[in-house]
Amino acid sequence: MLSVIFLGGMMAFIPGEGSPIERIIAALDKWEDTYPQEKVYLHTDRPGYSIGDTIWFKGYVTIGSKHQLSALSGALYVELVSEKDSVTQMLKLPITAGMAKGNFALTKPMTEGNYRLRAYTQWMRNAGADYFYDKVFQVMNPAGDVVFTQIDYSYTTSDNGTYLTANLNYTDSTGKPLTYLPVKYNLRKSYNTLFKGEGITDNKGKVSVVLKDFKIAEISGTHLNTTIEMEDFAVVSKSFPIKITAVSADVRFFPEGGDLVNGIRSKIAFKSVAQDGLGLPVNGIITDQLGNELAQIESNRFGMGAFLLTPQNGKEYQAKINYPDGSTKIVKLPLANEYGYTMEANYDAEVDSVMIRVSRQLPYLSREDDE
Repeated sequence: MLSVIFLGGMMAFIPGEGSPIERIIAALDKWEDTYPQEKVYLHTDRPGYSIGDTIWFKGYVTIGSKHQLSALSGALYVELVSEKDSVTQMLKLPITAGMAKGNFALTKPMTEGNYRLRAYTQWMRNAGADYFYDKVFQVMNPAGDVVFTQIDYSYTTSDNGTYLTANLNYTDSTGKPLTYLPVKYNLRKSYNTLFKGEGITDNKGKVSVVLKDFKIAEISGTHLNTTIEMEDFAVVSKSFPIKITAVSADVRFFPEGGDLVNGIRSKIAFKSVAQDGLGLPVNGIITDQLGNELAQIESNRFGMGAFLLTPQNGKEYQAKINYPDGSTKIVKLPLANEYGYTMEANYDAEVDSVMIRVSRQLPYLSREDDE
């Protein structure tokens, strides 16, 4: 039995003239007028690229709070940043009516990996790099390359802390596993080698590198460099950044009203927090235990967001979270109750009031119970 109770106009907040709230709003408006904050967004022609391609993009510069095209700055700086956090190319583009256009040619000796587009104006530098536009994208080897490598990371927690395992999967250009081939690897931070080892790919072309002797904080900013020796004795080298955001960040989910109840649509807020305690922007998808996609999520720059979900009896739900550095993490959502109450609050700006909706899910009653 599902019943809904509407309570309208129960909570209304009408600040009086000259109230503390109005003074705070006036002060914030004055601050925005005195120190306007610019924002940049780059629209690229595709989400990923191969070596030899050209990145075409169009930039939009706005006044952040008003979302209007900005006339404040005359130049847009766009950087192509490698996995080693070095600027490989940079453009200074003229801004006309709040917009700019440009391109980067992805030519050799560029290697495959995750790269970043970073864009900003000189005015934005006053607020710091946290306000820059920063997008991660993947650059792949051209189709003629003989070795393709995928890497993912798993984390194991024990009494001695959390350690990381890098799982490498080698295939040829047709997707066939490169089996029983020797692989050498080393872990480097800047110019220092922290760890060396070797292994052999298994019957699926996989080999794992266990970094059990290192704490997570110690391998931040490192790269895993690998070489695989082919059957014709050719040696192919690959380099991968070690990504630890997924283990160091914390994502929590907060159903509105406190609990999820099967059969009732609920708003679920979420908060992503980095290791330093600051909000971390994320995006991702919500799926059930069978992998069916139910919702897409994206936070604001403070790591906060919300989505709607109607849980069903017998199902469990999880979120696949994507972090700014390209790492991912699976986080389970709170389990839904079979019966219970939920609460939803909606603010109506036109009448300056809050409407509370209470929903309940009760078990079906037999005639004997009803009597």
